[in-house]
Amino acid sequence: MKMLFIFLMTYLLLGFAFQSSKSQENWEFWKSYKTIIVDETDGLDRQDEPVEISLSIYKGEITNPEQEIRLVEILEKGDYKGIPSQVFEVQRHLGDQHIQFKIIFLTNVSPYETKTYKLFYNNPAAQRPSYSSDLIVNGEGFGLIIENHFYKADLTAGEGPKKSSDSGQIKEITILGDVNQKLARFDRRMHWSPNFIRADNDTNKSIAHWDRPENYLVEKGPIICLTKRWGSLKDIPEIFITATYKFYAHQPYFTFYSRMEMKQDIHLSRLRNDEMTSDTLFTHLAFKRADGSMVNTTFQNRDEILGKHPVESDTPWLCFYEPNNGFAFGSIRLFYNNTNIWGETSPTTGDYTKISNGDRGGKYWNRILILDKITLVPQGSVYAEKNAYIVFKLGEGENRFAAIEQYAQRLNRPLKVKVID
Repeated sequence: MKMLFIFLMTYLLLGFAFQSSKSQENWEFWKSYKTIIVDETDGLDRQDEPVEISLSIYKGEITNPEQEIRLVEILEKGDYKGIPSQVFEVQRHLGDQHIQFKIIFLTNVSPYETKTYKLFYNNPAAQRPSYSSDLIVNGEGFGLIIENHFYKADLTAGEGPKKSSDSGQIKEITILGDVNQKLARFDRRMHWSPNFIRADNDTNKSIAHWDRPENYLVEKGPIICLTKRWGSLKDIPEIFITATYKFYAHQPYFTFYSRMEMKQDIHLSRLRNDEMTSDTLFTHLAFKRADGSMVNTTFQNRDEILGKHPVESDTPWLCFYEPNNGFAFGSIRLFYNNTNIWGETSPTTGDYTKISNGDRGGKYWNRILILDKITLVPQGSVYAEKNAYIVFKLGEGENRFAAIEQYAQRLNRPLKVKVID
């Protein structure tokens, strides 16, 4: 924990924190506002915690949310402190009298602290605000390179002999700072799932093969970069996929949500999600079981443990790490559900997490849904997941995995947020 504290303090002192806007607006020009109350109820210290809120406002009160929205924190003496925010996923539906959108901002709260904000709107003459942060996005479409203080994620198709399908899946990740280590897989994209094999064709197909999805949404800003893709792979039209990445300012993690729905009956011999692959860098793995116990072992000795008791499909977190260089990469499980559209359980033959060796010394983890057994997956079956993928430095002694444990607690116990009109 001491190493994590020093790392974060150094990060803040170097000046990477948000350039917060000064509250010098004339608030009389904003005719409406909502009050937002944020409560920390789990006894956790939270720094730059993303707060995401969905709002619906009458069209007569707002014209352009991206321009009009302003957020301020209400201080003890009633003064206002301007808070950077980002509006995204704005929806204007014909015939709907409201505009729906999401807003996100970052907050710092101590254990059991409550903060109050005002969200001002209804000022058509307002100019679009400009905020800056450590979140840098380059590229067009969903083939992006996204960077913050902690990591750089490459979603591009690449060039030359290593060019791959333009799928928008993560190809490689570089851990930044004094680690400066690239994580990649020599022959494929690092983020490989969801993936599947249909019974009448023994070819392993992955979301990474999804060449230029027809439907996609990209949102870029100072707090979040979001990519959302939906549709079907050409070779497997029976499976409708939704996939969403969210990359944040000032956070060592990003999230990924996927959902597979079977639009027609299909026979599959393999179905997996939450799969990350890497080359030979990692020598150890650790994970926390659903009962709270910790497992820490080497890849070489893992079968002695996992042969008797595999990693659960809903394990709170797992990571690969290299003790000599002190870096790690892991998955924090946030959501996992296989309920079909009729409220029943979709078929599985495994339902556990597998740790495997790949070609040329590679290592990977994935959640097994169906494996090596031809299975009828009926129309309406659904498999959904949400994970946070995190890069972190190892702590010392008993605190070796303090960073991933801390973020797992924060992400699985979100702040309580109330919006008051």
